[in-house]
Amino acid sequence: TIDPVYEIDGVKYATYVSDFSGGVRMETAGVLQIPQDKEILISFNDLEKGSDLWLFWQASNKDIGKMVIILTPSFNGKVWYEKQGNSIRIFADQSGEVSYRLTMPRKDANDWPNLLK
Repeated sequence: TIDPVYEIDGVKYATYVSDFSGGVRMETAGVLQIPQDKEILISFNDLEKGSDLWLFWQASNKDIGKMVIILTPSFNGKVWYEKQGNSIRIFADQSGEVSYRLTMPRKDANDWPNLLK
C-alpha cells in the first residue's frame, strides 16, 4: 500500500505515504482565503481534474460522513464547517487565511484492516 498509483480515466496519479493508525487513509492539506462574506464552499463534485482536492476525493471512499476536517485560522477568530452532501461549507467570523487538513478512508480501506491474521 506504499505510494499506490491511481489510474483515473486512463491517467496515472501518485499519492505519497504518511503513517496512520486506523487503516489506510487519504490525506490532503492546504490554505484557503475566506472572503468578505465569511464563507467558502468546497464541492467535491466540481473540482479541477488533477488538483490535490480532486485526487483526494477520487482516491477516497467518497463517504463524507467519514471525513475528518481540521481547520486553523491565521487570525484570532473562529472557523467552523458543515458537511452538506458531497460538499463542505467553511465559515469564519472574519475574512482571512485558513489552513485545512482533510483525511478519510481510502477507497480500498476495507481491504487493509488493522488486525492481520
